[in-house]
Amino acid sequence: MKKWLNFQDSQDNDKPCLFCRRLRIFLSIVCVLLALLVFEVELSFLFFFSLTAVVADAVGIGLVTTLIWKVYHEYWNSDDDKKSR
Repeated sequence: MKKWLNFQDSQDNDKPCLFCRRLRIFLSIVCVLLALLVFEVELSFLFFFSLTAVVADAVGIGLVTTLIWKVYHEYWNSDDDKKSR
């Protein structure tokens, strides 16, 4: 069974499992976003920002960060794992 889908944590103790915690966080964010859409809240402090540029920058930073992380784990971190075997 995959690590992120481990439902056995909730049977061992009173803490909810990792999947349930992530699902609760996701659903709470969705509820807040839906409330903002339904009530058509205008956030005045966002007036001076180009939201398209902010999202594009965030996606670009995320891609570069993911690429660096993957390269690190592929080339540098895997050598340590091979030596310990």
